Amino acid sequence: MINLALEQHQDVVVKVRQKERHLIRDAEGLFAKQAPVYSARGVTLAERPGVVYDVELWEAYELTTWDGVKTPLRCRRVEQVRREKEGDGKPALSDII
Repeated sequence: MINLALEQHQDVVVKVRQKERHLIRDAEGLFAKQAPVYSARGVTLAERPGVVYDVELWEAYELTTWDGVKTPLRCRRVEQVRREKEGDGKPALSDII
């Protein structure tokens, strides 16, 4: 399905969740060799004023280890840390996604 979509010049988004997959390990190896292409600290959203986010984004354009896929893949990794503010404004809880 991925090759067919790419042959028709369509974009394909695949969300991989299983950490044991070789594709994840290979992409993480590419990301480890570079700094994030985007980084933001202390971001707040109007909809969630009691929450502060730190975000980092990595991109790799030459992942070729997915068997059966004919073209190199572009991969992204997003790390988001969410901190809930306590009454005194200090971060209380962190989540990494």
